[in-house]
Amino acid sequence: MNVYVSNIVTAALSFPLIAFVITIPYMVYQYRKFGSIPWLRTLVVYSFVFYLLCAYFLVLLPLPEDRTAIVPYAQTPQLVPFNFVHEFLAETSFSPSNPSTWLATLRDPYVYEAFFNVLLLVPLGMYLRYYFRRTWWQTLIIGFLVTLSFETTQLTGLWGLYEHPYRLFDVDDLMMNTLGAMVAEIKPNGRLRLTPLGGLNANNTEAENVRLATRGGRVFSGTFQLKNASVHVNGEYSNEKRTFDSMELVLDEDAASKEEVLALGIRTGDIACFDARTTITENGYIKSRFLDDKLSVAILLAQARGLAEGGKRPARAVWHHITVFEEVGHGGSASVPQGVTEAISVDMGCVGEGLSCTEKQVSICAKDSGGPYHEAVVNGLVAAAQAAGVDFAVDIYPYYGSDVEGTLRAGHDVRHGLVGAGVYASHGYERSHLAGAENTLRLLEAYLEQSTYE
Repeated sequence: MNVYVSNIVTAALSFPLIAFVITIPYMVYQYRKFGSIPWLRTLVVYSFVFYLLCAYFLVLLPLPEDRTAIVPYAQTPQLVPFNFVHEFLAETSFSPSNPSTWLATLRDPYVYEAFFNVLLLVPLGMYLRYYFRRTWWQTLIIGFLVTLSFETTQLTGLWGLYEHPYRLFDVDDLMMNTLGAMVAEIKPNGRLRLTPLGGLNANNTEAENVRLATRGGRVFSGTFQLKNASVHVNGEYSNEKRTFDSMELVLDEDAASKEEVLALGIRTGDIACFDARTTITENGYIKSRFLDDKLSVAILLAQARGLAEGGKRPARAVWHHITVFEEVGHGGSASVPQGVTEAISVDMGCVGEGLSCTEKQVSICAKDSGGPYHEAVVNGLVAAAQAAGVDFAVDIYPYYGSDVEGTLRAGHDVRHGLVGAGVYASHGYERSHLAGAENTLRLLEAYLEQSTYE
């Protein structure tokens, strides 16, 4: 805790110098635009600068005394999503049924570090929403990019100033739930009707815990339930169809009317995040919501780390494109660099009846509901897998669409392919395996070592 306080004090001591440097340009800009220098606007802008200074000092400091120093724990990036939950359960004595462990848990580093990671960007969201008038999705993207800049700064040793990373790159600090739901209506009884974001299915979200994030920065808990969810009261409970219209979010608040919910600061358009419940078993199975497509993000980050650590160089130029719009249909439509001739979507491989892939394999998709993938790319992926001894399957996905198809629909003339670790129970409580992730990584490495296929 003393480190946090020390970094904020350092920011406070540095702020007068920064303020002095920006004062004259800022005053000239304000006077030319408004004909005066509004004191309230000035105060808000300077508070924003001070906040950014504090945030970056918290991320960067303390600096090593020697630029060649090696900080052991920071040399290997933490690329396992939600790893802090696994470590928290393994390393602490927390027991939900034992109140005597609760207070000690709040002082545990796994808890307060996660809390401060969230708190670090709360002011940024408030400035973006209420001063700079950004939309919620613009705020989400900017927040993600700022967090990415924090983590990349740590990974690169302050952009090469230090020869080795001195702070840990942790994917848990970076990744956010982008598949979830949004408040569509506040009902007269205080319950909330949700609308899905992406392919979330009402049938496998029943009775799930939910965190509701408001525009004002508050987070409320609740449970997604069928209307009239008591079996002893609702005689049609077993027969009712589960849809987002027949289900509702029940808030853990004393709010029994629309007016009481509005008084909490909850509005239409607020984001509902479903509990991921991530678990990695001793024999390597990964169980979680949203493995589609966070597992693939982790695989791409691992592949990038391999290149950064001196792995085999690809035989051609390669760009990684990680999008926060993966689940809404246009994730691959933009930001395609000039000269790209081939695009491969690293998504999830389907596991189910009629398909051959398992959770321990990498799946190569020959065709999905959008049509066949480029024959030369599919053949090249199969050849690379066979040459590298990768455990793989080739399948046709009957109800599936990938972002690389969005790339084609946007008018990009590229050859396209689709691969992914086998994932069972897609868009529900999904299951994969560490072996499937490893096979996907090995396939990508083998394929990128090859020249283009004709």
